[in-house]
Amino acid sequence: MIIIINTAKCELIGYSDFVVDDPLLRSFTRVQPCDVTLLGAPLFQGKVLNDFWSDRCSSLSRAVDRLCLVELILLRASFSSAPRVQHLLRCSPSVDMCGPQKFDDLLKSALSQLWLQARLPIRFGGLPIRFGGLVSDK
Repeated sequence: MIIIINTAKCELIGYSDFVVDDPLLRSFTRVQPCDVTLLGAPLFQGKVLNDFWSDRCSSLSRAVDRLCLVELILLRASFSSAPRVQHLLRCSPSVDMCGPQKFDDLLKSALSQLWLQARLPIRFGGLPIRFGGLVSDK
């Protein structure tokens, strides 16, 4: 059985001062450790991980800014990024980074706005939900 390696799809992860003697390995694309992702999640802290957190936070921030009469639809759309965030938290070293805290603060703000809107009387855009035994339709 002959195995053929497609070197165009192969990456060699290592610092630039890492010396490679093997000609086959030299043909691989060189990637710095801070730029490595696996299944869409950065493996090391650095610019790539910061960019991932920035993208998640800006996506949530846009949804929070648009909260008005269609809060539930937008909030549900923002929760659709929750699996991506969970994947990022499980796979990437996000300890002591500002990205997760910023994302958490944005989500808390969105839920607070939604809660305030939902508790309003129906005629002011609230939801007909019982809060503490009372219906908010007055």
